[in-house]
Amino acid sequence: MNPFYAYHIVTRQKMHLGQVIHFDENQKIPCIDFSSSGSN
Repeated sequence: MNPFYAYHIVTRQKMHLGQVIHFDENQKIPCIDFSSSGSN
């Protein structure tokens, strides 16, 4: 399971899909952090 996929689902609830992709491209570091922290 790629971290981007998990991050995409987590941020999907917070921001729009367009915003998620744009944010992920600029910062791939928080992508992994959100995935690990969002693993409830």
